[in-house]
Amino acid sequence: MKRLAALTLLLVCAAAPRAGAAPARRVALVVAGDAGARSPLFDAVSRGLAGRDAVTRFVLRPDEDADPIAKGRLLADLQERDLIVPVGDAASRFVTDELGGTPIFFVGAGVVAGESLRERATGGVFSFSVSALLDAAKALKLRRLGVAYTPGYEPILDLIRTGAAARGLRVTGRRIAAPKELGPAARDLLDREQAVWVLGDPLLARGAGFEYLRERSLSRAVPLISTDPGAVARGALLGYEPPQGALAAVAVAGVSRRLDRRASSPGERLQSAPAGGTVLVNAVLARKWGLPPGPEPGWRRVR
Repeated sequence: MKRLAALTLLLVCAAAPRAGAAPARRVALVVAGDAGARSPLFDAVSRGLAGRDAVTRFVLRPDEDADPIAKGRLLADLQERDLIVPVGDAASRFVTDELGGTPIFFVGAGVVAGESLRERATGGVFSFSVSALLDAAKALKLRRLGVAYTPGYEPILDLIRTGAAARGLRVTGRRIAAPKELGPAARDLLDREQAVWVLGDPLLARGAGFEYLRERSLSRAVPLISTDPGAVARGALLGYEPPQGALAAVAVAGVSRRLDRRASSPGERLQSAPAGGTVLVNAVLARKWGLPPGPEPGWRRVR
């Protein structure tokens, strides 16, 4: 369970329904911390949702000495909403971890627990662009890609396979459902492929699993592609920062589909971010491994 000390109720926009109109749906727009509340993404999503439904904005404030009573009241309040929209990584982790099974549409998360993604009530748009990262891999002449993924990420793996095929790239996926499977999967992918895309739970993408993959990636000179932009500074070769305005537009459209109860395909339930953002490249590793010089337009060197 995540710890939460306080909750700030920023704004309640109650859209009064017109006579004869359907009651406004109650939406909880959730973000973590003051920095998150001031972010362009949170502002753009909030403005995009204003005027059509009852939107309540919440700011989560983590603290070591969390008040379990306040936290319980918060979770009970959120569970009463028609849809919970966490914006950013921290808010998305909190909501999906604490409120599994409730209607959720996360926005701009790089890593979400695969168990949450397997629930049909959970949808959202990630912070990474499959197409942009595949274009970067092709530009760096990385044509054989391994994908280490955890259960729940199959829809994103399908996007990677489809996009890779269109670019003449080959993809091999290895499912990692338990910690004991990480070692054999990592050895297989690192021995056979030119790069490994890390796609999965926080333990794999950010924690001990990522550290394990990074050390073996460096020893074998096989680059890692990460869904977490911060991982580029920690030893991954490629990451991605999305265009905030375009990401917000995709998110608002996805939220609208959920609120209107329009049927969506599996590919619409979980989406990658739009292209047009910034590809992050670890220039030190690119030089060390003799990859094409880059960066291409729209890339940024890290380290």
